[in-house]
Amino acid sequence: MKESTQDSANIGSAYDPIDLWPTNEVLRIEALSDDEVDTELRTIMGGQLYSWNKISLLLQEQLNDGVLDYTSEDGDVVFEWNSLCDERKHWERQQCFTVNSKEFKRDCLINLKLIPIQGGIGPQGKKIRPNISRKC
Repeated sequence: MKESTQDSANIGSAYDPIDLWPTNEVLRIEALSDDEVDTELRTIMGGQLYSWNKISLLLQEQLNDGVLDYTSEDGDVVFEWNSLCDERKHWERQQCFTVNSKEFKRDCLINLKLIPIQGGIGPQGKKIRPNISRKC
């Protein structure tokens, strides 16, 4: 029994913390209160600590290089990103979301955090800093 525990520990230590970041981020967001989700979303929608332009450019590069495909299906990285950009445009005009649902907001936050990684941008995706421009 002790050997299997050690083997598990060794296997677990073989993973780079960057590989575990998406899972940990989803768990972190799921544990947030609704108010905390709203606060993080407002910060991101305001362009603070999140570079919409830079992420768009990097996703476009991935699309141009054939790494990403645009399928216009729910769950597709480019489709989800475009939906989030539409949501942001609505936010800029109305200061509210198109859907007033706690689950929707939580899903948006998760997508905003994970799309850079899912888009193939890699670990630096979560470290992208904002540009001066605030448009999608």
